[in-house]
Amino acid sequence: MSDYNNTNIEKVREDLKKLDEGKFEDRANRLKDLRENTLTIFGDFPNNASSYLDEASNCYINGYFRSCIFACSVSADQILRHELIKLSKNKFKTLNNLKGKTLGKCIKYFFDTIKKDSFNCQLNYTIKKFQIINEIRNILSVHPAYIDFNGEDLENTELKDRLISEDVYRVYELLYRLLYPEHLAGEKMKSFLKNYVVSYTKLGKNGGEEENMKASMYDLLKNNFRVGKNHFASDFFGSDEIKYNLLKPLAFETYKILGQIIHELYGEANEK
Repeated sequence: MSDYNNTNIEKVREDLKKLDEGKFEDRANRLKDLRENTLTIFGDFPNNASSYLDEASNCYINGYFRSCIFACSVSADQILRHELIKLSKNKFKTLNNLKGKTLGKCIKYFFDTIKKDSFNCQLNYTIKKFQIINEIRNILSVHPAYIDFNGEDLENTELKDRLISEDVYRVYELLYRLLYPEHLAGEKMKSFLKNYVVSYTKLGKNGGEEENMKASMYDLLKNNFRVGKNHFASDFFGSDEIKYNLLKPLAFETYKILGQIIHELYGEANEK
C-alpha cells in the first residue's frame, strides 16, 4: 500500500500515476460522454460562465459529480444574470438588483420584472431549463436533506435510515422526471423503482465478512434500508452504488441541460 505520508516528490508522482492508471478507463468513458455533447458557441457568451463550464467538464471526467452539478449551476447563474441585464431597460439598476441573489431568486426576478416586457425573447422558452438546474443543484449539492447522525444506538440508526431513505427517494424521483419527462409519477414511478435493481455490499458486523446483496430500490426505500434487524443505509449511501446509479446520471443530465441552454441562447442560430 502506498505511503501517503511520504512527501518526496518522486514518490508523490509515482502514487499519482498509480491512481490515474486505476481510473483511466472510467475517465475515458466519461470524456466520451461529454464529447458526444460538444457545444459550439457563438455570440457574447459570458467569460465566467465559460470558466465554470470548463470546471464542470473536469469534475465530471474525474468523477466529482456533486461538484459538476454545482459548477453547472454557477455557469447557468452567470448566463442568466448576463441575459437579464441584456434584456433590461436600465442595465445598471438591474445589475444592482441582482447583487446577492441566488439562482432561484434570479429566476424569480425574470418572471417578476423582465418577462412582462420581453414576450418574444428566447429566454421565455429557456427559463424552464434554468429552473431544472436550480432544483437539481438544491437537492444534490447545496441543500441535501440527509444529515449524518453519529452513534450506534438504535434511535440514531433508525433516524439516519429514515432520513437517507427520504433523501434518496427525492433524488430518484428527480432522476425519473428527467429521464421520463412525458410520464407522470405515481404507479409508473413505483414501477420504475421496482425495476431498478441494485447491487451493494453490506459490511459484516464486528469485522466479519462482507456480503454481496441485491434488492430493488422500491423495497429498500419502503423499508428505510432495513432488512430484518439489519440497518445499512449508511453503508449504502456511502457506496459506489449511490455514486454511479444516482449522482453520475444526474450530473450528466445537468450538463446536458446546461448545453441546451447554451445552444438556445448562444448556438448557431445566434451567429452574427
